[in-house]
Amino acid sequence: MKTSVERAAAIVEIQQLAARYSLGVDSRDMEAVASLYVDDVHAGRAGRGRDALQQRYEENDSQFGRSVSTVTNHVVDIVDDAHATGVVYLRMDQQIEDGSWATLVGAYFDQYERRGGQWYFAQRELVWWFRTNRSHRQV
Repeated sequence: MKTSVERAAAIVEIQQLAARYSLGVDSRDMEAVASLYVDDVHAGRAGRGRDALQQRYEENDSQFGRSVSTVTNHVVDIVDDAHATGVVYLRMDQQIEDGSWATLVGAYFDQYERRGGQWYFAQRELVWWFRTNRSHRQV
């Protein structure tokens, strides 16, 4: 990054990725979630690319009900003009199969790439710290 203004703009754009990701997951818009990644993203056993990643998310997220995600403490380190790393904390309240709710807390360890003038996720690793089930069911 050439100037502190460009660096600050990059950090804000990268932090918006995490907010848009959570919004996409909570609204079950997996196409929007996949669009936040580089176009050749590795999607595990589903293959490569955004379509494969979208399929993987749709399969995973079909296993639970509603969710409310909160992302905080997002630290971004700019490596160069096209690469950055970051850590962002996550707290998610998630409705599980039986209708009860669980609280999950963890952090994403991210790698970002700038392509075509826009920042994307290159890779995300989610590490869960704990999960608690709540005893109430939604009525």
